[in-house]
Amino acid sequence: MFPDVLSPEVSDFFFAHRLDFATSGILTIPLNRKSCQETWENFETKYTKFYFIAIVSGHVESEMEVIDIDIGDDMRYKDTSKKMCSFREKMYCKNARRSITKILVLERGYFNERPVTKVLLLPLTANRRHQLRIHCLEIGHAIVGK
Repeated sequence: MFPDVLSPEVSDFFFAHRLDFATSGILTIPLNRKSCQETWENFETKYTKFYFIAIVSGHVESEMEVIDIDIGDDMRYKDTSKKMCSFREKMYCKNARRSITKILVLERGYFNERPVTKVLLLPLTANRRHQLRIHCLEIGHAIVGK
């Protein structure tokens, strides 16, 4: 497809970064060693920004929301590496760190006769595990399918 940009001496793929590996499993696969190094450096220096599009339940009323709610480990579960909670549940939430997400409404509509909103999610702080899901839940609009 792109024979002029592939390394002819290398038959392996280069993996620069795994985006949200445990959930979506998206991989960035540069076509050669040089672009792999540059891509990796962009992720490492946080030059690359992450934006997510999601469908959430219900109609989000305002066109833009900024959610500033700390997220930490939910101590009600044995494996806290997978269970996260907002700091509003203080008695269960340990090691909470500041988490801010900006939500922009792209479109409102219906899916299976239920109201939904297509939103752009922008983590404004270092993205915590499940940050987007937890923040959407906190404003009463769960990500559809999660």
